[in-house]
Amino acid sequence: MPRVEKGKMLWSELQLVHVTEEIVVEVEVNGMKVQEKRAVTVIKTATVTKSAELKTLKATDTNGKAIDADKLAELLKDKTPVVLLPGPMPEKHRGLFKDKTVFIELPALTPAPLPPVPAPVPLPPVVEPKKQ
Repeated sequence: MPRVEKGKMLWSELQLVHVTEEIVVEVEVNGMKVQEKRAVTVIKTATVTKSAELKTLKATDTNGKAIDADKLAELLKDKTPVVLLPGPMPEKHRGLFKDKTVFIELPALTPAPLPPVPAPVPLPPVVEPKKQ
């Protein structure tokens, strides 16, 4: 649910992030099965809080009428239904929402780059069993 703090609207989004995890694998060393720990990189979702200046947002009601920043701040104090959009909501879709719904066009945000993927941990060398 979007909220207002110090002239900014804050909201939460899910974002994909790289996470390094440790797993245990079973490998064969010198003919014996041994458990080893390995680091693997996986992609998980994380909740991130984003913000935008209220004055930079374009907000409209279900009839397409503009809502100014002060009125928007008042509406967001209550549990007002909000739809966040990257662009304008087509008129034919506005009727699908309840009368108190607020449509907010977000400014074009450049996505934060994902952190680089860590280099994989090298595998241990294969040791041939000694011939007797």
